[in-house]
Amino acid sequence: MPFTAYGLNGTDVGGSAGGTDSGTLSGEVTTSTGLTGTTTTLSGSFTDSSNNVVSFSATDSASLYSTASSLATVAGSYTASFSVAGVSYAPALTIASSGAITGTDTAATTCTYGGTVAAPDTAHNNYTVSLTSTCLTGTFNGIGAFFPAGLSNPNGILSKAEFKVGLTNGSTTGIYLNLTQ
Repeated sequence: MPFTAYGLNGTDVGGSAGGTDSGTLSGEVTTSTGLTGTTTTLSGSFTDSSNNVVSFSATDSASLYSTASSLATVAGSYTASFSVAGVSYAPALTIASSGAITGTDTAATTCTYGGTVAAPDTAHNNYTVSLTSTCLTGTFNGIGAFFPAGLSNPNGILSKAEFKVGLTNGSTTGIYLNLTQ
């Protein structure tokens, strides 16, 4: 799939912090069941325009995926930061218990945000997200998962709840938001 990658929180893409590069994204989701339960793995790679390959892999146990989802769970105030085409954004978003998203940008830009969150499968930790911004073209749609404060992960224990969301505007622009409370 053709794709443009954008550096997040100062990460290197295309040779510069917060840079961009075009290329191809490929990946797969696999689920396996063993003695310790079910494990889901998302893995793949991004090949940039210079044929450099960046691989990724994320593994999650079924226990977190099998956590019930609800709009009450994700309701709250969040912040994040990301960069698109060299412009930095820092949305401060509120998700209402109805699923409505509102917010403004706290970076140098004067953006407003709107959208919705839905929990289409309340038996699992997955959400659908739709987000618009006065500073970005199009409606961004995608999926998200909620990670509560106190959750243990390879980097330690989360001190704040996180709502991780991957969005695309349906063409070549993708945004990853690590929303923290």
